[in-house]
Parts: sequence; C-alpha cells; structure tokens
Amino acid sequence: MEQTISPRQLRRWFGRVALTLLVTFVVSQALSYLSVQVWMSFAGWANYTILMFLNDLCVYVPSIILIPLLLRNIPRVPSVPPTTLSGQETFLAVVFSLGSGYLFSYVTLALIHLLEGLVGQPSGNAVSAVESSLPPVVAILAFAVVAPVAEEFIFRRLLLDRVRIFGDGAAILIGGAAFGLFHGNLNQTLYAFVLGAVFSAIVLLTNRLRYTIGIHMLINGISVLTTLVESDLLDYLLACVILFSICFSVVLFFVRRRHYTFEPGPLPFSRAEKAHACFTSPWVWILLVGGLAFSGASIFL
Repeated sequence: MEQTISPRQLRRWFGRVALTLLVTFVVSQALSYLSVQVWMSFAGWANYTILMFLNDLCVYVPSIILIPLLLRNIPRVPSVPPTTLSGQETFLAVVFSLGSGYLFSYVTLALIHLLEGLVGQPSGNAVSAVESSLPPVVAILAFAVVAPVAEEFIFRRLLLDRVRIFGDGAAILIGGAAFGLFHGNLNQTLYAFVLGAVFSAIVLLTNRLRYTIGIHMLINGISVLTTLVESDLLDYLLACVILFSICFSVVLFFVRRRHYTFEPGPLPFSRAEKAHACFTSPWVWILLVGGLAFSGASIFL
C-alpha cells in the first residue's frame, strides 16, 4: 500500500534515523566508558570478565530501548511471510557471508596499512586484545553467543523493521552502515558494513533471524578460535576456507545477483529522490563523518 508524504517529510525521516543511531551510539559509548571508570575507581583492578559484562550491558540495553523509542513515529511496513531456506540456499548464504566478510577484511587491512604510513604510527586492534585477555569460555560466550544474538535482534529486527519503509535497497544500506559504525573501530567498520548489508538482505528475504544469528556466531566463533588457539593446522585450514569462500562469493555475486527480488517500498519516490532526501539531511552527514572519525581515532589513540 503506497503512502503519500512530501520530500521534506522523507528527508526528516532519514534524519530521524541518523539522529537515532547517533544518540544510541553516543549514549552506549558514554555508558560503557563511565562503567569502566566507576569499576576501576571502586575495585582498583581490571577484571576483564566483569568489564566485558559491563560493556555488553551498556551497549546492548540502551540500543534495545532507544531505537524503537526514537523511531516510533516512522511507520512499519508489513514483513514478508517467514521463509525457510533449503539446504543449498543456506550453504550459499553461509559461504557468501564468509567470503564477503573476509574479502573486505583484507581490503580494510590494506587501507589501515596506508593510513599507518600517512599518520606515521602503528594502529592497534582493541578487539583482538580483549579476546586474548578474557578466559576462553567467557570470550566464546561474549563474542560468539551474546554478541550475535543481541546484535541481530537490534540491527536486523528493531532497526530493519523501521527502515524498510524506504525500500529494501535503502534498508540494506542503512543496516550495513549502522552495523559498521556501531563497531566503533576502523579495523571492523568496512567489513562490518558489508556483513551488515548481507545479513539485512538475508532477513528481508526470509524474515527469520535464525540464519543470520547462526552465520554471525560462526564468523565470530572462528575469530575467537584463531585468537585463542595457536596451531599451524588450524591456520592452514582457515586459509583454505578463506580462499574458497572469497572466490566462491565473488562468482556467486555475479551469477546470482539478479536472482533475488527486493521490494521498492510503499513510498512514491525513485531511488534518486530517496538518495537526495537522505544526503541532504545534515544528521546523516554528522553520523557518517562523526562515526568514521571516531572509528579512525580509536585505532591510533
């Protein structure tokens, strides 16, 4: 059912989404920082398990509250009926997610190497440092269980349900951008954007979170495992998986990119009109520039 709104209202809605993501990001980061400072002030020592718990609490709970609250005035679009993927389709989704994630992870490494040369100092990877500092069981639970479930619910349910009104294409890009920026560091921004877009597409096609939660768990689980376990055999197997998945995902993209149909949404605007409304909103630029600046600064400071 087509909805009639003015271009000005459309720009306001895009601005409301950007402002919501900006407020949610700032609040969650501020609470996370303050919780660490409060703990260190009272306890006087760093317990990484407790600090990880406080971080998750301060990031996920505000997101679950603020996103639906601040976007409540943007109408929801009826979702497609839940669809079950066949075994072949599930395999393709898993391999494409792995391949696209690893491909853009290497692109990120190349970009960071260039930035290190420009800045004149090495970058840091806080995620790997935290993973290696936690007890193995805690690291697995935090990164391979809690994070996938919470993040998929936040970004592929709470957020995606509201931005589908702009059309599936715009919703995929918004979901990817939000997911990338919320990781808060340049080591993860680009490939998290790509994975966020891929996961958003999967949920839009199936209306089920279980596929993206499972793939998210797999990707994060591999990351934790390679950080915690030093093994030449594991490194060799992972290299084979990476090479196969990257090659397969590139071929899959060009062969099947027109195989899936995404809805344009109920708003009577062309893609160009939607893009104009989006990028003429100052809140969109504040979110993008501020988020990228924070992500870049976080790996060098």
